[in-house]
Amino acid sequence: MTKVNIEKHTSSFGTQAILLALLAVEVNCCLTRQDHSSKNISLLPVRISTPLHQILSLNLSHNKISSITNESFTGLTHLQLLDLSYNNISQISTKSFVGLLELVHLCLAHNRISIIENGTFFL
Repeated sequence: MTKVNIEKHTSSFGTQAILLALLAVEVNCCLTRQDHSSKNISLLPVRISTPLHQILSLNLSHNKISSITNESFTGLTHLQLLDLSYNNISQISTKSFVGLLELVHLCLAHNRISIIENGTFFL
C-alpha cells in the first residue's frame, strides 16, 4: 500500500496545483491510496484526463469543495472508496460519478447537499 500526503497550504491555487500534479501521476507509480484531506481544496479538476487505473482510495474530506462537476473522476476507473465528507457540497450533477464502476464506498456525510439530479446514482 502506498499513501501520499501533502502539506497544508493556505492558498487554494497552490493546493489545486499540487492536487492536479499528484492526480496526474503516471499509472506505473502504483499509488493506490491518496489522502488529500484537510488541504484547503475548494475546486476539483474539471476532468481527470489521465487514466489512473491503480488508485483504489481517494480521501478529499475536510476541504472546501462546493460542487462536483460532470465527470470529475472519469480517469479513476478502479476507484473503490471516495470520501468527500466534511466539505461544502450543495449539488451533485447527473454525471458526477460516471466511470466509477468499481466504487463501493462513497461518503458524502456532513455536506450541504440540497440537490441530487435525477439519474445520478442510476445503475
